[in-house]
Amino acid sequence: MTQAEIRSWLTDCGIPSLPYVDGNPRIRTEPCFVPSRRMRALRAAAVAVCGAYDNLCDILADDPSHLCDFFRLTRLQKLLWYSSGSLWHGIARADIFCTTGGKLAVAEVNSDTPSGVDEAYLLGEFAAQKFPGFLNPNRDLREGFLSLISDAFRGLRSRAARPSVALVYPTDIPEDQGMLVLYQRWLEEAGFAVTSGSPSNIERGENGRATMFGTEIDVLFRHYKTDWWCERVNVWKDARPIPDAEPLLEELKNVIEPMVEGNLAVVNPFGSVITQNKLSLAFFHEKIGLFRKDSREAIERYIPLTRRLSSCEPGLLEREKDDWVLKSDYGCEGAEVIVGRLTGREAWMNALELAEPSHWVAQRYFQAERDDSGLIENYGLYVAGGTPAGLYVRLAQGVTGSTAVVAPALERPPLAGTGVHGAPLPGGLPVCVEPVRSLIRSYTPGEKWLPFRMALLLHSAADPALIAPLEMTAEVSAACQTGSVLGRLIAGADEEVRSSLLIVADIAGVESVALGASLAEEADIVIQMENIAHGCESVPLRATLGALSHFADVVQSAHARKGREAGRTAAFILDRRRMDAPRGGSREFNNRHWSFLPTIRALEERGVERILYIHPGGSEAESDDLNEDFVQYAMAGVRLCYTTPGLIRSHQRSGLEGLLRETERIPARRETVFSYMLPRNSETALLVYNQEAAEL
Repeated sequence: MTQAEIRSWLTDCGIPSLPYVDGNPRIRTEPCFVPSRRMRALRAAAVAVCGAYDNLCDILADDPSHLCDFFRLTRLQKLLWYSSGSLWHGIARADIFCTTGGKLAVAEVNSDTPSGVDEAYLLGEFAAQKFPGFLNPNRDLREGFLSLISDAFRGLRSRAARPSVALVYPTDIPEDQGMLVLYQRWLEEAGFAVTSGSPSNIERGENGRATMFGTEIDVLFRHYKTDWWCERVNVWKDARPIPDAEPLLEELKNVIEPMVEGNLAVVNPFGSVITQNKLSLAFFHEKIGLFRKDSREAIERYIPLTRRLSSCEPGLLEREKDDWVLKSDYGCEGAEVIVGRLTGREAWMNALELAEPSHWVAQRYFQAERDDSGLIENYGLYVAGGTPAGLYVRLAQGVTGSTAVVAPALERPPLAGTGVHGAPLPGGLPVCVEPVRSLIRSYTPGEKWLPFRMALLLHSAADPALIAPLEMTAEVSAACQTGSVLGRLIAGADEEVRSSLLIVADIAGVESVALGASLAEEADIVIQMENIAHGCESVPLRATLGALSHFADVVQSAHARKGREAGRTAAFILDRRRMDAPRGGSREFNNRHWSFLPTIRALEERGVERILYIHPGGSEAESDDLNEDFVQYAMAGVRLCYTTPGLIRSHQRSGLEGLLRETERIPARRETVFSYMLPRNSETALLVYNQEAAEL
């Protein structure tokens, strides 16, 4: 299997994916072949540990004093627990490791918002076709998910005429969009009506039922973390106050009231506020006498010894640094995980001193097995409604984080190679519609710059109603002229100057696309518009999508004439409005996003020494999400040149080198303020704090 084959497969399936992280492939071409015996052991471990979590919830239901005494839940976290009636499980992913001692270790269970389903499912099917003698361990994922939703719907006291599901997620964090698209298609194939939005898009109709964008909903599938609904607290003593710490009170009211009335089901249930909390791992060991015999056996067999940081013997963690791992209560994707033997003593001591003890656990370190390439395999075993449903394999050098490599998973049966096939997928796979496929072809840069394309917006073309017709305004015409002038400047420059230049167009989306299209003969066009268009969008991406559709043939023709020479420069196409604060209101879809520019190392590998940053006239500073990147670039010796479309047009006779020389400047590091991740109103902003600025 090759990277190109995998990318083509994902495109054909019509699922937006993230095949690269920081410019590096995140999908391994070689499958992970799991022997059947190991597969059975992984499934048994996941089911046993989920059973222990179920027992934990029974214990807390019988004695709620632990909610305060042990878990220290906030007021709203307790509300979530009580409103769920101690229900916690829908779909979960147990992260399991094979240790060098020949045992299985369940490091944790993501029972709140497990991700990776799209990658596990689609890559599993792709690999099964390539290796027909092996089993696809993800063949039951679809049916497992649909059974959860169907059971939740059937359990309601009152239901809409047509079953309706709302997929609720942080709409301005689109990294799991591929999974949500796959869920939506599964649900629609099963006869459900589906809407998508954030918690702020949930309202209540006159009859008291929950609605989203005016549509009554029966089941709320929650891909929005429980702790994000509640009061947000710091886990570090020296952390700045969280600027958006208040709970989503109105949003919770709109969900919990119809839920307790029996008119709305929530999957995963809010009881996962307990099971997702890593203090539960400590509860297993510190209160093991409260559990049933089978749960005690599962805890002792699979879950590494875990203690609350607040209950650890003084001096123990300092003396035995290499034997422990620190984990915060709601940290995820490797965040706030500190491995003692991978951390210097000074940093370890600082962590112990600054960690808020009530929000951390210490887990006994285990030595995980490594594969032939030296990577640790994290087996993410999906459990749906208590039944094993799939396998998500990630590989990393150390802690499994967002940069881990994903491997297609296949089960090796005892007689592999004798024609044993995985079961066909029910309902088949979704197929990419031609408008999306055409746009992807037009806006696919060469291999040199392909890892930095972030083109989720292109997938919105599957709905023609979202493509707003292009208005050829004076601004758009000027942007086309700017691109043509810049193209001529590049064509007339020395090869050394051309090959060492990177262009970042950061103006209004339609104009940025128009500029890039007019520049396409001289530069690879790299789209960075990583969110979807929507009928009620906050960022006007429908117009930008219309421009992308309008200029697609121009870009493709330019590529056909000029090819994609390895030494070509690239033009990153951004939308300046991508982080504008929402206007507010429950009928607004928050589709903000930010850019992901190359790392310094990636620029060095591509020979980039100068960046030409194109910004609107009258706005000299770079966008907030670019500030830290630009400061780091300058410190590494990359020269930054700030210009406007008008200034480019005025230099059409002075040459590219003259333009770069006259516009070069050094960016100033600043604290960057923008609303991101939390669907609040325009008066609230999330402060992104540059630690380096304080040190300077």
